[in-house]
Amino acid sequence: MHWATHEGGGYFACKDKLAGDWVEFPRVVPETGSLQIFLRFLRRSQFRIVLFIKGCETILPRVQVRLTVTVTVTVTEPWTVAMPRTARHKSTEAAFYHLTNRVAGERDWFPFENHEAGRKLLNLMLFYVNAYRCRLGAFQIMGNHFHFVVHFEKPRALSRDELMDSAHKLYGRQAEKTTADWTVAEWEAFNQRLFDVSKLMQNVDGQYALWYNRQFRRRGHFWSERFKNPELLGLEAVQDAILYVELNAVRAGLVKRPEQWKLGSARWRLTGENQGLIPLEELFPSDPGTDVYSSYRSRLYYRGAVPTRENQAAIPQWILDQEQRRGFTRAGAFRRRLRFLTDGLAVGPAEKVAQLLETYRKQGRYRRRRHPIPQLGGAMFSLREQRSHAFVP
Repeated sequence: MHWATHEGGGYFACKDKLAGDWVEFPRVVPETGSLQIFLRFLRRSQFRIVLFIKGCETILPRVQVRLTVTVTVTVTEPWTVAMPRTARHKSTEAAFYHLTNRVAGERDWFPFENHEAGRKLLNLMLFYVNAYRCRLGAFQIMGNHFHFVVHFEKPRALSRDELMDSAHKLYGRQAEKTTADWTVAEWEAFNQRLFDVSKLMQNVDGQYALWYNRQFRRRGHFWSERFKNPELLGLEAVQDAILYVELNAVRAGLVKRPEQWKLGSARWRLTGENQGLIPLEELFPSDPGTDVYSSYRSRLYYRGAVPTRENQAAIPQWILDQEQRRGFTRAGAFRRRLRFLTDGLAVGPAEKVAQLLETYRKQGRYRRRRHPIPQLGGAMFSLREQRSHAFVP
């Protein structure tokens, strides 16, 4: 059994290694509590416990017994024990997320290189984004992982017509039959689902894994881990994530220009196949009289150190000035992998990250740092600290 407790007290929970079910026990006092349990297997705990059996005191980070005993548990360190899965960060306001995930298996397995498989993943995301209360800002599907930049609306109570519209998009002709017997609670749950990034990715990842294993006669887990969803705080963070995502194939040395990658939003914007994408006018608002696509492409080329074509104009000086004021003093800042853009809780300007950090500290969910972590020499800030700060070489 695997032991865990909610932070700040609550209950002991044991997971049977054989049955795989969680069993919750009544609330116990944080300092001392008595439980009668059947111990099959106790993994190494994240806190020290003192186990008393017939007056014999034993410090047990790991124990393996096969009998029913009455134990007295004394927590000798603060009552802060990590659950097997930490709560995912999800905003209660309208928010942009950078969604990523990677396939399981060997490093040289690239299932999305198959055009049918890669296009299926993209089509699934477009299908569910259309049904949920969100929009797609950018995407890049590589050989063994994906990137999606998605904007979710602020959660709110939808009208019945709005809910039925989403139900028809999800269930098609079966929508009326599926929802006919729904209770008020079920409609409320459906309403909440449409604003939940976890539910969106549960649909996309789950449906894709089922399709792929069936299509290619494969068995076992398809995804290596849970998806990641750092929140992008502010328009600049959204722009940074979009440029970073669309330069993925360039960064990997697979193409020379971002628009050459077929399963990427940079190509869609160039060819005009950008149905369903958030318009560039919303993502990269430019000065009056300037071409939105040209300014977006100039920033993309500058961050990736992509040379302009012979018939293309040089990157405008006003864009170079803006980039340097942001801290990107050299071209090619996004030619290297920046883990804080994919692994962190949030990315954005210092004041917005500090505000989120303070909120989490008050909730007792974050104790590691008191200040946002500067990245790229202060051009960006992140909430979760990496093993080493990213920097511009």
